[in-house]
Formats: sequence, structure tokens, C-alpha cells
Amino acid sequence: MKNVVTLLLALCSLLFIIASAGAAPLNVYVAGFSVVGGEQALKLKEMLPSLLASRLAVRGLEVAENSSQATAIISGSYFQSGSSFSIDAVVKDGSGKIRVRAFEQGVTENDLLLAVTRLAAELSVRLSAEFKTSLAPAATAVPLAVPLPTVTTPAVTAVVPLSDIVPAASPVAVVTPADIVRSASGTLSGLRLTGAYNGLALGRTLPDGDREIFISSMNVIQYYHQGKELRLVQEVKLRGDERVLAIDTFDLDHDGVPELYVTLVRGDQLASQVWIPTEKGLEPQASNLPYYFRVIALDGREPRLYGQQMATDDDFYGGVGEVIKTAKGYELRNPFSLPRFGNLYNFNRFADAAGKKHFVVINGDGYLIVSSDSGEELWRSSDRFGGSETSFQRENRGAGERLRWIFMEQRITVTSSGNIIVPKNSGLFTVGINRAYNKNSLFCLGWNGSLLDEKWHTKEIPSYLADYLYIPEKKELFVLEVVKKESFLNAGASMLSVKKVE
Repeated sequence: MKNVVTLLLALCSLLFIIASAGAAPLNVYVAGFSVVGGEQALKLKEMLPSLLASRLAVRGLEVAENSSQATAIISGSYFQSGSSFSIDAVVKDGSGKIRVRAFEQGVTENDLLLAVTRLAAELSVRLSAEFKTSLAPAATAVPLAVPLPTVTTPAVTAVVPLSDIVPAASPVAVVTPADIVRSASGTLSGLRLTGAYNGLALGRTLPDGDREIFISSMNVIQYYHQGKELRLVQEVKLRGDERVLAIDTFDLDHDGVPELYVTLVRGDQLASQVWIPTEKGLEPQASNLPYYFRVIALDGREPRLYGQQMATDDDFYGGVGEVIKTAKGYELRNPFSLPRFGNLYNFNRFADAAGKKHFVVINGDGYLIVSSDSGEELWRSSDRFGGSETSFQRENRGAGERLRWIFMEQRITVTSSGNIIVPKNSGLFTVGINRAYNKNSLFCLGWNGSLLDEKWHTKEIPSYLADYLYIPEKKELFVLEVVKKESFLNAGASMLSVKKVE
């Protein structure tokens, strides 16, 4: 009997200890982070543990000063590819067993603080459940203010000589297949712009000879006049939850003033806009439009404005249609289907020597595919082309990762002679969502009846090609390149230049 009483007392004491331990907040220790990518790796390595630790403390966890005092040890890794990044965390107990894994991602390093905050929130909940502990009362969170769209006109405009912006194009900036050594004579120069931009569009030539130029970054649109100097007319700053995917100009109402069509997403839904350039700057004409926009010259003929829609479970929904303006707004007319892998941003169409129409598409792996008008695949390249870092995220409603990434592919241009111009970005990290392109070239290809044969390509440049336009009347390429990637600690840099292709 005495032994039974002793055993019962021991069990009660053990249960009391377990209950007491379960009621206490969990002690965690944040170990170091490994950092791959980014231009400020050392600073990020020092900052990330501190950022995560402070947010875990706010969430009710007790953060220990060393690992010997902790029940759970958190180690992390940070990987950056292009402007996108991923933060991964692994939690181990005292025996070294992995108890929790979690990660957060961001489109640019400006999302870093929010990503760390989300990671801390997820870890606190999962750690509490895994170690069966309670959380101390968390501090009251202060909501983040989301700025409304603002339009600013610079009081003092920086003037840059035109020779620094768009220098006289070099006589020949292409490499023909006959050249064994893939290089070209001449130099490439251009204007260095602060910021990593992703979109380029050209407007009208004004009565005084100036040319309208539009450039976009993630949530900024800039309107320039190019004459003897480059003058910033206006800068439009969009809301913090909006992201520009593409810009184009087109005179849809035929009044002689091409409008600026801005494809953007708000959150994960399309909310595109239309702006009109005036003497004073950009004036809004329409907003919250459910369309992607792209100006395309099908078969190398007259360019037209096309659009496509988005659905809940389909990022590019339905056919591609010509955009028209009605009394009620904007609509798509005469939609047509694209071959497999095709969407508004990765296709064009050309006619062969016999006049038969063929589609050319860059698939998700970067290969060029030529298909007949009926959809039959006729040829597929052995090299990758295209390659874009412009992307956005949407929620996955099925199984798998919580979010999926959608990348906007590079323009494919078809000339009046039926040739195809397509960019080629390359780099070390170019697979899936991990994209960090650092070299580019533009290729001109021609259909010989069986395959696309190279006619010329531009000299390879050590930068990421963000966007380009072909000016057929001048046989020139107007090119926007990112020469320094944006990061959490710097704004990056871009360059405008012109390349002669004849």
C-alpha cells in the first residue's frame, strides 16, 4: 500500500511539472542565417536574426540569448534571385530533431520586413502547437498604412544631354551567322537611370521635335520628353499593393494622341489603367480594368492593341481579342485561340513564303515553338530564349504551395519581311522562380519552311534586358536594360540605349 501511495504522489508531481511547463511560454533561440544572392549579403546576415527575434518576441515567445537556454533553436537561410527572395526557417529541439519548417517569399526586397513578420507569425503558431506551450500576450499590432495613388511633378527637373541618353546608333550592332567569333564592333552607351525598371513605351513625336518616352518600375510610371535633352515631365506613384506588369502606347480613339495602357495587378487581380499624356503631364482616363494589354503587330502588319482576361483558377483566361473603346468602356472584339502554352505576352504570328500563318510561342521552359494555324507543333528550338524577372503571385486554391508565381514573358516582334526578333536573357540562376539574369542578346530568326534559322544577333551585353521596342522605319532597337539589380539596401540602376540592326 505504501508503494502505491508513493507511486501516486510521484505521478501527481510529474503531471504538475508537465502542466506547469506547458503553461510557460516557449524559449527559442534564433541562430545565424545563411545568405545567398543579393548585393548586401553581410548586412543581411547580421540583420535577419535580429529582425526575426524581435517579431517572435512580439508574438509571445521568449527569445533566449544563447542556445543552451532554449527549448527550440531556429536557423534560417535567405536566397535571392533577381529581385525575388525566399526566407526559409528550420526549428530543432535540444536533441537536434527537426520539429518545424516554414518559409516566406517576396517579389522584391522591399517586401522583406513583411515577409519576416509573416514568418514570425507562422512560426509562433506552429511552435506553440508542436511543443504544446502557451504564448504570452502579444503586443498590439499597428496596422500598416497603404498610401493612395499620388501623382507628382518635379519642381526642379534634371536635364541630361541627349547624347548621354540615346547616342547615335553604332553602324552595325549585330552578329551574323557568318561570324565565327560572336562579337561586334562599336560601343554601347546610354543613359544610366536610378532604379530597376521593367517596362518601356514610346509615344508621339511632338511639334517641337521632342519624343515621348514612358518607363515603368514596380509601382512607378515616369513620363519623359526626349529632345536635345531628356526631361522628366511627371512621375506617377501607384498604391503600395499595386504592381506594374507591362506598359504600351496606342492611339485607340484615333485622335493623334496615343494613350498609355498600364497592365497592373492589385493584390492578385487585374486592375489595369489608361492614361493620356498632356502638356501638363499624365491624366487618368480609366482604371480597374480587368484586362492584360499588349500592342502586337501580327504577321508584321499594322500594330494593334490586344487584351486578355484573368479567371480565378486561370491566369490567362479565354482567347486574345482586339481592344475596342465603347460608350461603356473597353471590350475585347473577335477573340481568337492561341496554341498550347500561348498567352498574350509570349506569342506572335507570322506568314511563311506561301502565305500560311504560323504561331510562335515561348513556352514555360523558354523554348521557342512554331505551330501551324491549326495548333500542330512544327518545330521547337534547342536553345532557350526570352527570360523575364517581371512576375506576380496568386493564391493556389488547390493542393501544393500556398502561392504560385506568374512570369510575364518578353516581347516577340514580327517584322514586315516576316522575320522574328526575340530576346535571350541568360544567367546562373534561371530555373523556375529562381531567376537572376545577367546577360542578354537579341536574335533575328527567319522561317525557312522547316525551322527558324538565325539571321543575326546583337552583341551579348552583361545586363538584364527588361524590355525593348523595334523601330522598323529606322531599323533600330530601343532597349531598356537593368545594369544593377534592386535590393533591400539599394534602388538598382537601369540603362536606355539604341542599337542599329542594319
